[in-house]
Amino acid sequence: MKIRNAKEKDLKEIVDIFMAGSKKRPFLQKWTRKKVIDCFSPFLKTKELWVAIIDENVVGFIIAGISSANKRIAYIDELWVTENYQRKGIGKSLSAFVEGHYKKKGVDVMRFTAYRKSKAVGFYKKLNYKASKDVVLLEKKL
Repeated sequence: MKIRNAKEKDLKEIVDIFMAGSKKRPFLQKWTRKKVIDCFSPFLKTKELWVAIIDENVVGFIIAGISSANKRIAYIDELWVTENYQRKGIGKSLSAFVEGHYKKKGVDVMRFTAYRKSKAVGFYKKLNYKASKDVVLLEKKL
């Protein structure tokens, strides 16, 4: 497996992976291809989107970036692996890659948010992530 910055040509596979995963439980999100492309394209330019490649195919991707409020904190915005390649260490490798990338830039805290019932919570706990004492997500139904 190879991890590298995503290129414009990777966008179709990235969008396919994201749309396939985000329409399942617990997300049940309905995205259009155009909306996903519009959301993800800026990360190509800022080089904050990386892909995992196996046999010339994109099998996963991660989007992460440094907080604008605190340069010592970075966030993982998205991490998705195509279903056929899950549980094979690809997500772990992508996470380790961005952690190393941002550590070199002086970041000492990585954060992410996830649906409580998603597999992501257990996945990140295995990677030694813990619930933050500083941040809580609050919401109000309108």
